[in-house]
Amino acid sequence: MNKTLTENDIRSSIIAAGIRLLDTGLVARTWGNISARLSQREFIITPSGRNYRTTEPQDLVRMDILDLSYDHSGLKPSSEHGIHAAVYRLMPEASFVIHTHQFYATAVSAALKDTVIDIADEAGRTVRTEIPCAEYGVPGTKDLWDKVERTLKDHPKASCILMARHGALCFGPSMEEAFETALAAEEGFKKLFFEKVPAAEGATGLSGIISEDLTSLPPYLDDFAQMVPLDYDVDDREALRLVCEKNAAAYLYAKDAPPIDPDDALSQHEGYVKGYSQRIK
Repeated sequence: MNKTLTENDIRSSIIAAGIRLLDTGLVARTWGNISARLSQREFIITPSGRNYRTTEPQDLVRMDILDLSYDHSGLKPSSEHGIHAAVYRLMPEASFVIHTHQFYATAVSAALKDTVIDIADEAGRTVRTEIPCAEYGVPGTKDLWDKVERTLKDHPKASCILMARHGALCFGPSMEEAFETALAAEEGFKKLFFEKVPAAEGATGLSGIISEDLTSLPPYLDDFAQMVPLDYDVDDREALRLVCEKNAAAYLYAKDAPPIDPDDALSQHEGYVKGYSQRIK
């Protein structure tokens, strides 16, 4: 933690990071979440279901790292606050955490296993890096938090882990380092994806190499399970397109792995349509 930063500085950095997540394509819509360590006992995190471009510093939620308590008079914290707290408890050097839904890392996470990718270091040298993958857990549940915590304990030197079928968790001493990790890892996952699915390289869209409608594929990723099918007239067409492309990439990369359990997928979809998609501001 940079002790020269005030709480206002930290809140401003999270707001800036949210815009950067969208601008770099590491998330779409309001998916993903961001936090920063405030002290050894507290962190600040983005609220649930809020547009990154309209979120204000005062909207961010201060939380206790150990017991996950927060002021209930304000906004609710991101439903994934438990995985951020786990990073701060187990990784003493981590002061900034971003949970992304970046395209290639998320697609590869559907294979449900640890992965070795090439990542360029600060000197431009290629480093073979193992990226551990936490076992699958339904988003926002203690089951997922526990599996992420176990993965962090097993890989104490990690700065990036995958969450199966869900996305990536990247962290570091600063916002810049967390983003550098996320972007460098995405390049490595992109290379790995094209090595396994060479037909996708150069394609303008995966619908050209998959015979069926992309919306009809099984759900290999959580955001696809949540969003498809939706009434196209009341939801975000571009987000839908991106989610369908990403799920198709997961299908092509990890078709030997099972898709999400139908009951889990239906539950996620119902929760999204009835609640989450209506809360976005």
